[in-house]
Amino acid sequence: MEKFGPMIRELRLSKGLTLNELAKDIVSVPFLSKYERGGSDISVAHFFQLMDRLNVRFSEFEVANLVSEQEKQDAFLEKYSYAVNNDNIILLRQLLTDEKQYYQQNSNVRHVHNQIILKQYIHNLSQLPYDQEGIKVIKDYLMKVEDWHLYEIELFGNSIFFLPLATSEFLVKTAIKKTYLMDKISNNKHVLAQVIANVITRMIEADELMKARQLIELGKRQLTHTKFYYEKTYLHFFEGYCLLKEGKELGENYCQQAIDVMKTLKDYETANHLTAYLDEHGFKL
Repeated sequence: MEKFGPMIRELRLSKGLTLNELAKDIVSVPFLSKYERGGSDISVAHFFQLMDRLNVRFSEFEVANLVSEQEKQDAFLEKYSYAVNNDNIILLRQLLTDEKQYYQQNSNVRHVHNQIILKQYIHNLSQLPYDQEGIKVIKDYLMKVEDWHLYEIELFGNSIFFLPLATSEFLVKTAIKKTYLMDKISNNKHVLAQVIANVITRMIEADELMKARQLIELGKRQLTHTKFYYEKTYLHFFEGYCLLKEGKELGENYCQQAIDVMKTLKDYETANHLTAYLDEHGFKL
């Protein structure tokens, strides 16, 4: 509770309350002053009494307190994505240095996870083997967490490239089970659908067609009653690709249907990407 003191001060000032008015019958004025400066801790009971006097719900306080931290993680993911898309090893190393400093400042395990992802991608660019201890840390964390939220889904999604395929397959099923409490949050479900699609792609690249087909069916069930047309079309395409690999002509129809949908949605970049994917693997429509 100690770290919340400065925000209590901000809320008190925004409500036009003096130290005396907020502290009255809850804590002493000197104690509240010290707490607001981050110089002392406070009991849970007294903290919630202060919140009540400020007429601020804890959910509102939590959002206000967490927004800056979430913005930091969003900024990290944006920079990381840019570095990956451009194979920018200099930026990756700078982000690694930043994440080490952030962890020293606040001990948030997120910064440990970010460091692992960065190191693994640097290894990838340097054609070095992935660090097995880092793989274990990510896997153990995801297995330990009882209920996955957006953070866990994104962590898994950003770790797929270095996780063993069998681990990714297992964690996809784990993710579906452990996100059921957040299942009604559209964005979480949307991100999970993208993660499932990425694991399917890896399975197909590894020629694990049966496992890919099983995961496609699982993904289709996840997308039932949603409007995630891109993800649905993506699954339809790779279902067709699996059929083509199995020598079934129906696969050509599925792939063409998916490409046509992308064109209808005016997503010509994806339509061209899927067409090129088929060409690269020896299939021409």
